[in-house]
Parts: sequence; structure tokens; C-alpha cells
Amino acid sequence: MPGELEQIKDYMTRLHMTEAAAVVAEMLMNAQVKETSYQSFLLTLLEYEIKLREEKQLDRLYKLASFPECKTLDDFDLKEQNSLSKKQLLQFWIGLFTRVKLSTEAVTATG
Repeated sequence: MPGELEQIKDYMTRLHMTEAAAVVAEMLMNAQVKETSYQSFLLTLLEYEIKLREEKQLDRLYKLASFPECKTLDDFDLKEQNSLSKKQLLQFWIGLFTRVKLSTEAVTATG
């Protein structure tokens, strides 16, 4: 089996799934112990790869933006901003999320 595992890692690396390739052996052992289905194992492995890719992309974008410090809407202090209510901030956040989601869907739908 070590030969098969190395081949799996090699294929994953060739497919640029480096994050998943780094943990596939550990995830396989966990799946065997828990008697996880093939679909569940594969889904977990792919979710792991996607999550780490998204985190890396976000880190790259933050560095590219050259922000003096990284802040999120969770860090926003409403007490310092009298002209904005919590409800308005939430509406902004939902609207922003919806626009990003719709534009992403439009791009993926058209190719």
C-alpha cells in the first residue's frame, strides 16, 4: 500500500492539490478507523483543499492590498460611529455578500 499512497500523493500534487496531498495519509487512516464511506472521505478531502486554497487566496489579496492592518466587519466598533446603526451595518454586509455571490455565479455560469 505505501506504493499506492505515494502514487496518490504524486497524482494529487500533479493536479495541484498540494494541501490535500500533505494530509491524505492521515485522512485515509481516520477514514479507515471510522469506516467512512468513499464519498464522505472524498468530500472531506476536497473540502479541506478548497478551504486552504481560499485562505491562501485571501492572505495573498490582503498582502497585495497593502493594508496597514487587517480588519473585518466583526472588528468594526459601532460605538465610534454614531451615524451607522447595527442594522445598517448588517444590511450592508448582506448586500455585499449577495452581490459577490451573484457575480461569482454569473462568472461560473458563463465559463
